[in-house]
Amino acid sequence: CDDFIVISSKAYHKKIEEFMDYCDSSWRVVSPEKDTIPEALAAMAPYVHARGREKFVVALGDCLFDGRFTQGLKEYDDAAIGTMQSDCDFGRSYAVEVGSMNVAHSTIEKPHMGLGCYWFNFSVFDHFAYCRGITEVIQRIMDTSGIVSAIPFEGNYLNATYPSDLDRWA
Repeated sequence: CDDFIVISSKAYHKKIEEFMDYCDSSWRVVSPEKDTIPEALAAMAPYVHARGREKFVVALGDCLFDGRFTQGLKEYDDAAIGTMQSDCDFGRSYAVEVGSMNVAHSTIEKPHMGLGCYWFNFSVFDHFAYCRGITEVIQRIMDTSGIVSAIPFEGNYLNATYPSDLDRWA
């Protein structure tokens, strides 16, 4: 990856932009009108399109990874979800049912937990107008005959929802 977009709420846009300037970073900061993931991703669509990117990766900022994803987006996939076996903290995440060839079938069933890391192609932007959350976007892609792969993660993962979660990471 050589293009990065940081999505921030309007309340923190200026602080994050200043931080990026301080780091002499080439990242762009984008703020959606509403603080929802589909709105945030829709706000970055013009930048993804302008750069001529057909595929892109989304990593949610509250998800910490120490390990590796064992494969990437396949040529025929419409989307992919980073997943991990069910011995994780399901209470804060949705789960996906994974079938043959690591294809996700549902965003509700276990045994694989969605990890807040997604691989998309540009067609995903067509689904945002119909969905309220990222789980609905993924389910809509599945329901409209799109192929959503599950990309297994091996290593340590933490969804840092609360400051006390960082103690568990240590």
